[in-house]
Amino acid sequence: MLQRASPFFWWPRSDLFFASRPVAKPAEMRVPTRHGAVRVLIYRPPADAVIAGYAGDVPPVHVQIHGGGFYGRLPEQDAHIATYIASDVGAVVVSIDYDVTPQVRFPVAEEECYDVACWVAANGPANGWDARRISVGGESAGGKLAINVCQLAHANGTVRPCALFAAFAVADMTRADRRSHKRNAKIAPWLQRVTRETYVVDASRRREAIASPLYDDDLAAALPATLIMTGEDDTLAPEMDLLATRLQAAGASVAHRVFAATDHGFTHEPPIETAREAIVMIGDFLRTAFTRAADESKGVR
Repeated sequence: MLQRASPFFWWPRSDLFFASRPVAKPAEMRVPTRHGAVRVLIYRPPADAVIAGYAGDVPPVHVQIHGGGFYGRLPEQDAHIATYIASDVGAVVVSIDYDVTPQVRFPVAEEECYDVACWVAANGPANGWDARRISVGGESAGGKLAINVCQLAHANGTVRPCALFAAFAVADMTRADRRSHKRNAKIAPWLQRVTRETYVVDASRRREAIASPLYDDDLAAALPATLIMTGEDDTLAPEMDLLATRLQAAGASVAHRVFAATDHGFTHEPPIETAREAIVMIGDFLRTAFTRAADESKGVR
């Protein structure tokens, strides 16, 4: 029921679209993965967009992974973020329509997202993006999946993203007892149980590094420049705040922003100014990372 209802609630509001230029409707493609073909939406920068990096460069590419508690399947919910990145960062955006529970179980979504990222890296020239400048990011469950892409890439020695962002993400699938100091916070214990017990069904696997990145001792080595954003009132915030602190202590390049008096989902709903600030921050972070990667590819110091 939750899965069927998600399209009615998760389409982005019109006042959340902050792109400064019109972005064409995304193209749809089917990308092969070990679990079968996965639909992706491809947003391209408008002709007058300023491409991050150098004039005349092929645009970089960002892999966007939507949230939804591993049961909601609607990549279009991130259209306002994808169009902002395409318009104002000048990057191609590949948004993944990964499989969700109850149709699949852990680690199908993680492996599909990683396989799509590998396809993006291997198919740059044919599709008009710079495969050397790839970022990955997402919100909520999508934030965890974005971290997982980096973990799997590091473990397999494949694609190396130049940037990662994770907004109000989850990092610990062993727990379903989190509580916020805010009354009636969005991520209640019942929802945590639904997510954990329908997707990561095998309790013995919930502490694995890919299920719960909080317990990955090698995570700092696996991540590129990283932006972690949390909401002060979000039930999931403490574990992501802890993760950010651990990564910084381990020497990882991590920017960490806590939005005061803010609950889960702040990039996707009012207050509009909070959503705008967060999405612009994502854009600025990615632009800087893409420019740095362009400098490195050209030997600029």
